[in-house]
Amino acid sequence: MNKHAAFERIVGQEWACAYLSGALQNNRLPQTMIFHGPPYVGKESTALALASILLCETKSGCGSCTSCLQVLSYQHPDLHYIFPCPASWYNSKDEYGAVLASRTRDENRFGEPIEDPNHIISIEAIRWMTKAANRSSFGGRAKVFIVRNADRMRDEGQNALLKLLEEAPDDTYIVLCTTQPRRLLATVRSRSHSVRFSLLSEADWIDIFKTICSVDEKTGSLLHRLSGGSFSRAMEMQNEESQEARTEAFNALIAASTGKPGVWSLFMARKFRDTRNRGSFDRFLDNLILWLRDALIPVEGRRRSGGVFNCDRLIDIERISSVMRREDLVTVIAEVEKLRQATRLNIDFWLCCYRLERVLRSHMENPQE
Repeated sequence: MNKHAAFERIVGQEWACAYLSGALQNNRLPQTMIFHGPPYVGKESTALALASILLCETKSGCGSCTSCLQVLSYQHPDLHYIFPCPASWYNSKDEYGAVLASRTRDENRFGEPIEDPNHIISIEAIRWMTKAANRSSFGGRAKVFIVRNADRMRDEGQNALLKLLEEAPDDTYIVLCTTQPRRLLATVRSRSHSVRFSLLSEADWIDIFKTICSVDEKTGSLLHRLSGGSFSRAMEMQNEESQEARTEAFNALIAASTGKPGVWSLFMARKFRDTRNRGSFDRFLDNLILWLRDALIPVEGRRRSGGVFNCDRLIDIERISSVMRREDLVTVIAEVEKLRQATRLNIDFWLCCYRLERVLRSHMENPQE
């Protein structure tokens, strides 16, 4: 068996795994590390593999011993998982346990589902970490802390973490996972070893996705582009509801230029308010942005399907680009991005839809009055 078998299960991050494996073999593994890189590339999966090795009964991350099975199900008493959420969740078996259960699903091991963007890693969570770090380990091997979205710590939380980094017991290892390492304080970064994760190639992404869902190469390639590299979103896109949502976004984009001003926005506001689910409007805006970005790509590029998300709908993309100039597309995409952020701050649906209609109509050629 390989010295560190757990790393063999990681796809597309050979450099990061080689570095960690070498550090383990030479007994030079840093106690605090920052795993940083693009989303959905396996930072958390690699952190979990490292935890499996550190806590494994055979010290290899075999994946079959009791300790490894507990780690893979986020149930090991010496594995601690910290993520943005209300501080009270860490003392709630129902709330905290539900998140841990969601992590065990294959499609969620790469960082999804995305939590409430208003949640942070509170200073109470850091204090909870400190207490756990100062307790003796249950298995007598090590204590491992995986911090998801570490950049969501406020300054006071990072300063509290700094004390733990400086005084961590010898058997304590902390992995901070983030896509935005610059949001961490310089003092935290200077006391942590940086491990860079690279973007997955399309082939690696499809290989991983095949372990989650049985798809052929062509379907995998299409889903990779449509989902933007998100595994759970790719899974959602396989169902009829997601396909309908994609078509609905296209139809809404075209419909915005027709009819009397105000009618479209009123209809859309009522539609999404009735769902009582802001996530549905967020997904609508996501699909809208994908259509607009596709229309930005030159015709020859679309025919080669290079970088096009909706590569199975080239005629529809050409229809959008025929009514919007390139500079207008760029402006509209920026405006829709702003609206997406506004909806997450509980801005009224009617205001968002009214603004969206005005933006679309003002940047389309000859909209019907």
